[in-house]
Amino acid sequence: MNKKNLERADFRNADLKYEDFSGANMEGVNFEGADLFKANFHMADLRGANFQGADLRHAKLWDCVLADANFTNANLNYASLYESVIKGAIFEGTQMYETDLRVVDLTQVDLRNVNEKFAKWKRTEDDVEYLGRRGRLDKNKRDQFR
Repeated sequence: MNKKNLERADFRNADLKYEDFSGANMEGVNFEGADLFKANFHMADLRGANFQGADLRHAKLWDCVLADANFTNANLNYASLYESVIKGAIFEGTQMYETDLRVVDLTQVDLRNVNEKFAKWKRTEDDVEYLGRRGRLDKNKRDQFR
């Protein structure tokens, strides 16, 4: 399977524990009900992906494009969305216990009806140092998906 271009692939109810999808183009992929425990999506393009009811516990979604993705009733407990773009993503009924949301712009995301107990929202000093004095992502990166 070519893991670099999986655009619009259908992985409904698939067992994909520990899979490495880092750097893949996965725009519009369907992961509804899939088991993605500890899956690695580092730097993947997941625009419009469907994660409804998926198990993403401990998944690594670092520096991903998750704009317009659907996480309705998904389990993101202990997952990390560190530095990802989530503009327009849907999180209705999503479990987010200790989910890492540092360096994520949450201004255009509705997180009502989400179990976000103990989610990591705040930037650490290391994050601020990494992002510069203003604590912001590079303007070109932020604007790329507006």
